[in-house]
Amino acid sequence: MRRFDAHCHLESYEGLTVQPRSFALPEGMFCATSGFSAESNEKNAGIRDMLNSEFGKPSGNSSGFHESQGIAGLPGISNPGNAASGRRVFLSCGIAPQTAQDIEKIHDLLPLWIEQYRAFKPDAIGEIGLDWHWGKTDLQRNRQIWAFEYQLELAERIGLPVVIHCRDAMPEVLSRIESYNVKKFMMHCFSGTQEDALKSVELGGIISVPPLRNKDRKKAVKAVGLARLVAETDSPYIGKTLNDINVSLQIISDSLSVSLDDAAESTFRNALQFYGGKGSGF
Repeated sequence: MRRFDAHCHLESYEGLTVQPRSFALPEGMFCATSGFSAESNEKNAGIRDMLNSEFGKPSGNSSGFHESQGIAGLPGISNPGNAASGRRVFLSCGIAPQTAQDIEKIHDLLPLWIEQYRAFKPDAIGEIGLDWHWGKTDLQRNRQIWAFEYQLELAERIGLPVVIHCRDAMPEVLSRIESYNVKKFMMHCFSGTQEDALKSVELGGIISVPPLRNKDRKKAVKAVGLARLVAETDSPYIGKTLNDINVSLQIISDSLSVSLDDAAESTFRNALQFYGGKGSGF
């Protein structure tokens, strides 16, 4: 059974930071590792390159960013080249709202950080968005909004998909997505209502299901259907390992009364299409 974890943070896996060469993806597993800060973007790009090189495939997407010679002094980052069939690790780079809100010089630093992650040739921009749970003050929220809009404009300009982080700010997030001509977007760790899910899909989005059960998420899954769903672990923060994708898949399977195999195969194809890869067997 092929599975695709549409959102995880491999840079936070202890095994990958202590003994990186001992880490192996589970059989049949694809994943997208996501950055949220300048440091995590860099680490994830290095992990993406290392793991894909072990599969004998180059990393990086074939569109969006121009060819780059990389940035001097950044360790462990290769010049990834073009996308190729068979990649199993995909990359999303961005500055998340909970990062942006506390950066005093965010207006000066964000353009520099974007130039940094241009060199990594990510498959998507993110995670980016708004988080009113952590952003309490007007100053924090204004920094979040500025960083979100700046990166949405980037995604619109270069045509890359967007990975959205949204917490307690769904109307504000969806209104801004609607204002930009983003190619496609994924609502990471979706926690909204059935109506929010339908609005997201109407705007061209897909819904990502984490390994957490609740009634609203079940209603959202049923409302949008299998064609607009992907599965994620958000590990090691929500799920603890990539194999916790099975919990997310079971939630989808139970909500839609489909087999676990059908849930896995459909979400695999949806995630692969979102991140722009061809993958094995296509």
